[in-house]
Amino acid sequence: MSSTKLLAQSGLLSTILVTPVIQASPDYSTGDLVGGKLELLNAVKFSGGGGRIQSVIITDKAKVSVNKDVIFFTADPENTTFTENGALTVDDDDLTKIIGVAQITTWATVANNGMGSALDLAMPFVLPSDKTSLFCAIVERGTTDYVSTADLTLKVGIMAA
Repeated sequence: MSSTKLLAQSGLLSTILVTPVIQASPDYSTGDLVGGKLELLNAVKFSGGGGRIQSVIITDKAKVSVNKDVIFFTADPENTTFTENGALTVDDDDLTKIIGVAQITTWATVANNGMGSALDLAMPFVLPSDKTSLFCAIVERGTTDYVSTADLTLKVGIMAA
């Protein structure tokens, strides 16, 4: 199971960190789900709140640095089956819950790790009246092998409305 924590909150800006549990060693192919369904707990302060997803940063301890899509949902995509390291197919009943997709195509690497980012997204959302969490899924856009089950982290910057 992934872990989520609120890293920082200052005024209207929140930063949420999620460490998805991934598989070490097996090949991930284009279109495969990485880390299962992820919940961004307390994405907004109040039930039914909204805002904008401003930034998405993925850190990569294995220095794989393969492009990824991060699909965001306003509510639990409960009709979709999330199979780790399997092709993600979003159920038709969950399509209206999609906020948008952050495409991670810009990577910076150093000696043994790297990070990819999508910045200045301004992706608007409003949550259901009884919810404070967003959901998302990471989808591979290449072929990869990870070394550890904790090789990736996802950091999402949210500007409250």
